[in-house]
Amino acid sequence: MAVLYITSQDVELGIIKNSIVIKRDDNVVDEIELINVDYIVIYGNAQFSTQLIKKLAKNGKTISLLTTDGRLVAKIMPKMSKDIELRIAQNKVAENTEKSIKLAKEFVRAKIINCIGLTQRFEGYRKLELDSEQDKLKQFVEKINDAQTLNEIVGIEGGATKVYFEAFAKIIAGKWKFTKRTKHPPKDPVNAMLSLAYTLLGNEIGSLAEALGFDPYLGFLHKIRYGRQSLALDILEIFRAPIADRLIIRLVNKEMMDEDDFKVTKNGYQLKKFGLKKFLREYERLMLSTLKDPETNEKVSARKLIQLQVERLKNYIKFGGKLWIYDFRKY
Repeated sequence: MAVLYITSQDVELGIIKNSIVIKRDDNVVDEIELINVDYIVIYGNAQFSTQLIKKLAKNGKTISLLTTDGRLVAKIMPKMSKDIELRIAQNKVAENTEKSIKLAKEFVRAKIINCIGLTQRFEGYRKLELDSEQDKLKQFVEKINDAQTLNEIVGIEGGATKVYFEAFAKIIAGKWKFTKRTKHPPKDPVNAMLSLAYTLLGNEIGSLAEALGFDPYLGFLHKIRYGRQSLALDILEIFRAPIADRLIIRLVNKEMMDEDDFKVTKNGYQLKKFGLKKFLREYERLMLSTLKDPETNEKVSARKLIQLQVERLKNYIKFGGKLWIYDFRKY
């Protein structure tokens, strides 16, 4: 999947034959063949034509509209998948307490073991001592195996997340310090980048799940809430550490972002236009980087691995059998 990010506020997107055309003041500033774009993300108030929307929909492509600080406003997608059997099966699992609890446990278990996996990759970094956090996270894995109710599962997830971010704070180096996770609003640049990475990743997962026939609003760990893509958030838990958090560590520890890339608003820290471009460039680079698919031992892009996860979840929901969840641990 190739993603086209639009951050300029004074451009208009259109379609000419089989190419997306970007104009500023009636002058063409860029032209991209449609075949090379699967997904468009627009920040702010760029304009686009109905002809472009129809062409994208006909070719199975999605546009996400975000505010300048990265909050999703709307998605324009092709018509709903014809896979009604999957949505019926998804509803049946959601209504079955035993099966729903099993899936919720697996999503949280995957989140925790992948948090362990990320800490394993930084064990020798700056002589960090992460054994204590890893041991605590392993204990949470054992607890999740014994959990019986959704409230228990959510409580375990919250405790594990707190411990994990203590390890994450140790890993973060350089001029920016990270003490704890803050969301609404993000109170520092690291939290602002975490929130944006989770938003981008969640949007991709939601669009992919919907394209494959799922109802992205019906989850198992994240219960129904009006307007929330609960299934996308469930799947996101698997990939927070291996993708989003790993990206932020890279950006901060390699000092790829500067103080001038951020501004402080009533909604907390936000990336400025140039900072956003840098962030999106590195996000896309990571999404195209390779990870090993443990199921086949083949190397695939991070974006392809997410697709495989959603496809395998689809097969499990429809047909049962083995539930495959991505494992990021080194050992």
